[in-house]
Amino acid sequence: MRIKSYLLCLILLGVVTGTSGQTFPLQPVPADSVSVEGFFWHDQMKYVTDKWPQLQPKSIEITAKNLKKIPSLTKQWQKLMLKASPTGIDNGNVKATCRFVELCLRLAQLTGDSRYTCAAEQMLVNALCQQSDPLAGRTLLNLPENIYATSGNHLFVNFPIRSSAHITTPDLDVKLRCVTSSPWFNDEYILWLNFGGKQRHMTLHLRLPSWMDTEELTAYRVDRLPKLKQVKTADGLILSPHVENGFLIIEKEWCDSDYVGIQINTPIYRISDPVRPSFVAFQKGSVLYRLLNLPAGMSVRPKDAVHSEFDADRHTNVLSAPYYDANGNQTGTFMAEPYLFHRADGPGNVYVPKEPVPTHN
Repeated sequence: MRIKSYLLCLILLGVVTGTSGQTFPLQPVPADSVSVEGFFWHDQMKYVTDKWPQLQPKSIEITAKNLKKIPSLTKQWQKLMLKASPTGIDNGNVKATCRFVELCLRLAQLTGDSRYTCAAEQMLVNALCQQSDPLAGRTLLNLPENIYATSGNHLFVNFPIRSSAHITTPDLDVKLRCVTSSPWFNDEYILWLNFGGKQRHMTLHLRLPSWMDTEELTAYRVDRLPKLKQVKTADGLILSPHVENGFLIIEKEWCDSDYVGIQINTPIYRISDPVRPSFVAFQKGSVLYRLLNLPAGMSVRPKDAVHSEFDADRHTNVLSAPYYDANGNQTGTFMAEPYLFHRADGPGNVYVPKEPVPTHN
């Protein structure tokens, strides 16, 4: 499917882009240097530690020798992607999904390619959050160590998560704070930077979510090129942002209290069921939704607007849109909430016919 392309009309004063000097594998920033903030991911971590207080994160050990495994690991990833759906690997098998997420994070460190992190994010949000399985809990606890990574004076922001970190390496000494409402909204993604030493020349790599400015997907994909609405730094606005491997790249001499602000779209789009092409599911950003009150035999229309609002009482985002009977008459409005909060009700009510289905006598 062709994804609608957008013209990038942004300007930056005094910024030079480039990716020279980085080496692989990337070095993850240790979890004890990172603080996860914001209610969504903070609450997911709290859910795990409250449910299984004995669980500890398990680091993914990677050395330069693992670079030789990239071809075989890539083939393994491609095969698993054929089994992937928004709810996990092999119809949501927790063990298989956890292994897939670890494989994604391993390949992300070995290659610096955002496709793998995008796939991991989708699985973490929709398949592993709020799971009643300690394997899922341990995988979630590994997330803080993979939010940021470094390579020389290159800093990678892999996950747009509200967080703060103090990153110290032989080439970097920087404190940062990321402010975003991910995964509910990503209209503003702001990163503040303060430097503790003389190392001010740094190349910043900001991962752009693969679902940006997307109207519809076929099955489960993470290979789209993300599109920016606006990027602002302390110097000005970026006219021609340099995007490579799904990362926005900015190389410059940084100052204390420098910031990068990104305006992006968090679209509501429809995912086609690969088995039943006439069925679709709704997703906003990285979050898959479950329809709560759709009567049997009802359908939706592909081009109908879907309303989104944040329900403060339920502490979650809610979608709504019309549904239709077999004769094409609008008979009601469905409500939908994130699938992860309704997983205990079973996998149903995710996919729905996208056109009225005529009755047969």
